[in-house]
Amino acid sequence: MLGCRCLVNTEYENTLVGIEYRTEKTAEGKDACEVVVHFPLGYRLSPEDDDHGRRRDILLLISVLRRYSQKVDGTLPDHDDTGDIGFPIDAYLYIISDFVSNGYYREKEIIYKTARQGKISWSRTIKQTKPCVQGNNVFYLDFITRNQKKKDNEWITLIHKYCVYLSFLRMGWLFTGYVPPNPNIGGSDRLYKSVLIDKLAHTFNDRSRKLFKSMMAVLGYEEETSKKVDFRYGTSSFYHVWESMIDWVYGADNKERYYPKTKWRIGKKLYYKYPLEPDSIMPVGKDIYILDAKYYKYGITGKVDDLPDTSSIHKQITYGEFIDQNKKLRTGPDMKIYNAFILPYCTTNKIGMDFVGELGYIGEAYSEWKDNTETYERVEGVLLDTKMLMEMNMRQDMKKIQELADFIEKHYNKSREMDEYFRKQDQEEDG
Repeated sequence: MLGCRCLVNTEYENTLVGIEYRTEKTAEGKDACEVVVHFPLGYRLSPEDDDHGRRRDILLLISVLRRYSQKVDGTLPDHDDTGDIGFPIDAYLYIISDFVSNGYYREKEIIYKTARQGKISWSRTIKQTKPCVQGNNVFYLDFITRNQKKKDNEWITLIHKYCVYLSFLRMGWLFTGYVPPNPNIGGSDRLYKSVLIDKLAHTFNDRSRKLFKSMMAVLGYEEETSKKVDFRYGTSSFYHVWESMIDWVYGADNKERYYPKTKWRIGKKLYYKYPLEPDSIMPVGKDIYILDAKYYKYGITGKVDDLPDTSSIHKQITYGEFIDQNKKLRTGPDMKIYNAFILPYCTTNKIGMDFVGELGYIGEAYSEWKDNTETYERVEGVLLDTKMLMEMNMRQDMKKIQELADFIEKHYNKSREMDEYFRKQDQEEDG
C-alpha cells in the first residue's frame, strides 16, 4: 500500500496541485503524519487498489510540475508567504534511487596529492613532478602520495546515511513503508555541507558528484526549514501549467507575430503597450486555429457558470480579427481562422455532446455585436482529457494537432446546421 491519500481537485482557484504533508496529534498525544497528493481538475486516477498505477500517477504529476511550472511553491503552513522554499524533490528521489541500486556510499576513489609524507605513488611522481639533478644523481623534493583521509571518508558515509534517512522520511512513502535507521550523528547540517563541499572539490566521478550535490540540496532544505514535517510541494496556480501544456503540444513556435499590438501617440512620441497574447496558435495547412487554454471546471460540473465569460470570448474574436486583417499573416484567399477554448475533463465523466478519443465537445460561444459570419467569430468549446495531456511529451505532436483541428472544424460546421433554428429563436425574443 502506498503511504498516501490521492485526491482529484474539484475547484481550480487557490487549490493546491501537488503533495501535502500534514501532521496531527493522535488521541495519545503523538504526532501522526499524513501525506495527501492533490491531482488537477479532470485527472483520471488509477483504481485505489492499483499501487503500481497510483505510483505512476504521482510520478507523472511530479514530472509535469517540474517541467511546466515556472515556479513550484513549496510552502510551510505557518509561513505567511507562499513563495518557493526550494523543496528538493529531485534530490530526495535521486538519493533513494541511488541507495536502492548501490547501498550506502563507501569511499572507493583513491585521492592523490602532492606531499612530502605518505605512501608514494612513484609512477605518478615521475610523470607529474620535476626532479632535481645534481651531477649523476636524480632526486625528488615533492612526491605524489595517496591521500587516505580515513576520518573524512567515514564522515561521508555517515552523512550519506543521514541523507538516506531524511529522503525516505520525506519521499519514501511513494515506494515502501520502510524507513532506514537514523544514524543520529553529531554535528550540524552546516558542518555536513562543508564536508561535502570539500569532497566535491576533489571528486571527479560523475555519479559521486551528483550524489554529493543531491545530499547538499537535502541538507540545505532541512537547515532552512528547521526539520519541520509539515510542508507543501506544488502549485496553487495550475492554470499556468495547463496553458503551458496546451502550448507545448499544439502551439506554434513563432506565435508572437500573431499578437495584436497597441500604442499611444502623445505629441511626436509613440508609446507601445503590452500586446494581447493568445495562449496558443496552431497553424494546420492553410488554416489557423487560435486556442485559449482555460483551466475551468465545466468538464467536472457541467454548469454554464463554469464556462469562459464575455471578456474571454471577446478577446478570442479580437485575435481572429487581427489575423484576418493582417496581410502578412494570411496564407491565401481561402484561409480560415478558427477559435476554440480548451478545458480539462476526464473521459469517464461524459459531460458534453460528442466525444472522440480524449476530446469532448461543449458547444459554441459567439457575440451579439458581430454578424458572426466569419469562422473566427464563433468560439468552439472543447474538452481535453487531463491525464492524456499530462502524458504527452512530444512537442507539436502532428497527429494530435490534426485530430484537434478536425474536431474543431467538424463541430463548427455542425453548428452551422443549427443557425436557422437559433435565428428564429432570436427573432421571437426580439419580437
